[in-house]
Amino acid sequence: MLRRLTPLLVTLLVVLVGVAALAAEPDGAPRRPEADFVVIAGVPGLRWDDVDPETTPTLWRMAENGSIGSLSARSARRPTCPVDGWLTLGAGNFAAWNTSRPAGACPAVDVEVEQPDGFGANLPQQESVVLHNQDRLSWGAVPGALAESVRCAVAVGPGAAVAAARPFGRVDRYEPALPADPAPLLGSCVLSIVDLGTVSGEDRAVRDAAARRADAALARVLAARPPRSLVLVAGVSDTAAPARLHVAVADGPGWERGWLTSASTGRDGYLQLVDLAPTALTVLDRPLPERNFLGRAATPVEGRPADLRAAIDAPADADREAGAQRRVAGWFFVLLAGFQVLLAVAVLPLLRRARRHAGPVGPTPAPRSVVGAVEVLLIAAALAIPAALVADLVPWWRGNTPAGTSPW
Repeated sequence: MLRRLTPLLVTLLVVLVGVAALAAEPDGAPRRPEADFVVIAGVPGLRWDDVDPETTPTLWRMAENGSIGSLSARSARRPTCPVDGWLTLGAGNFAAWNTSRPAGACPAVDVEVEQPDGFGANLPQQESVVLHNQDRLSWGAVPGALAESVRCAVAVGPGAAVAAARPFGRVDRYEPALPADPAPLLGSCVLSIVDLGTVSGEDRAVRDAAARRADAALARVLAARPPRSLVLVAGVSDTAAPARLHVAVADGPGWERGWLTSASTGRDGYLQLVDLAPTALTVLDRPLPERNFLGRAATPVEGRPADLRAAIDAPADADREAGAQRRVAGWFFVLLAGFQVLLAVAVLPLLRRARRHAGPVGPTPAPRSVVGAVEVLLIAAALAIPAALVADLVPWWRGNTPAGTSPW
């Protein structure tokens, strides 16, 4: 009798343990932070090497208190120009503006913003942009999907209007610039998107001046933020090729002193531009539009260094490494391929001379010194790529001229 009941008792025990584990999990599982308002402040081109206590004191303090990460500003085109970045932000998917442009360049795009009623705005190009993304691009992005998921959205500045426009072009509340008192405007809708200006070029003085202007505008936004709000600052695009990593900072209840991460990257401290839209809706406890978003909601995780400078140096160093590798990799692989082709051509005569012949007379064998030298060159060619990977263990990219100091 006991033998018959044993399987039943074991099954019952497993079920009870599973139910107990499920019942206990919600208490121990981390909860996603929630907020009543979300403000997304975009700064196309802003990188971590633009952020320091003197140039951007407001953003520095915000990063000290909030969670930070490195943002991959990918869109449907490369590089991601500012208008493509704003459009991708509002679509929650890889999107692109329907204009042609030279390869690798980001020419200025004049986005037409109409204000027929002085309250909201209208983007007459939006419907053609939506059709372009639906019919000509493979990602199936719906520009305006983020704005369609909330009752109303605020946009400040032309870039923000691109992100906040609904698919038919309507922007619920629009101001071309921050008003003297932004508080009523930022509190009028649960979602606000603010264009803080662009940081572009490689001249340090020019970048610092643009970063200071963006920081001053951010200070006004933070002073006027609604209660129980999440403020996201993001470098929403590149301004020229090649692609770089950009700033991402989240400040609000539950986002204190951590790394930003998302399931789309699976790495602490890294997220994508397409993650910002699902992050905003998740924090606002709004449902995500089905099949429209490619990104995943970002979350704060622990493990960030207490010293902000040390925390910022890590993503900034990763961005410098990626940029240096791109500059070096082109000529490295061209030279390697050319060397291997020349080596193959040089080896063919040696292979013929090394071949056994049936007749009494054959070609004179190559000298052993030549054969040994060729063997060394063949081994070197085979080990070039593994050696390049090993070289990355040394931070060669931190030099002033990465291409010149590369151990490759």
